[in-house]
Amino acid sequence: MNESDLTASVSRNTIFKGDISTQDNLDIYGTIEGSITSSAVVRIYGTVHGDIACGVLVANGSEIIGDISAEKSVVIGNGAKVKGDVHAVSVSISGLVDGDITATESAIIGSESRVTGDITTAELEMSKGAMVNGGLKMEKPKKPVFEEPEPKSSAVEEPKPSEDEENSSVFPLAVIEPVSDGEEEDSADPLL
Repeated sequence: MNESDLTASVSRNTIFKGDISTQDNLDIYGTIEGSITSSAVVRIYGTVHGDIACGVLVANGSEIIGDISAEKSVVIGNGAKVKGDVHAVSVSISGLVDGDITATESAIIGSESRVTGDITTAELEMSKGAMVNGGLKMEKPKKPVFEEPEPKSSAVEEPKPSEDEENSSVFPLAVIEPVSDGEEEDSADPLL
């Protein structure tokens, strides 16, 4: 069994007071009163009163009071209520969100959704019937800046053009002249 296949679970009738930190997936059916940190998938069907930082968040029929920050995506499904800011690469809302939404790549606001807060995204899809009470800021996704590697120095350096040649894109070629060894040159071959 791979570690990514492991899932921790908080059952329906459980109230957990304190912070949770895990590398595994996490399913919450009960109530958590504290922050949650997971590098994997967090699925919430119960109640969370605290901030959430995870890889992917999926919430259905749940209540979340706290900020959500996901490395990849956030899905707020039907019946889910969020009171806090949402930050992710992509965000899909079908429930209620009372807070600002920042989606670096795309945001989908479904027909049953209600958003009270500003939306910042690169790409927005909003269905007929969606209600948004807030501002909209469209931003292009930030592309990672790649630095060119510096060339490795070698023992042999390429010749540099002289001052006269700096303005020219043509570099002089070496001229090879035949060496006379005392024999007569063949007039038919100009290179000899």
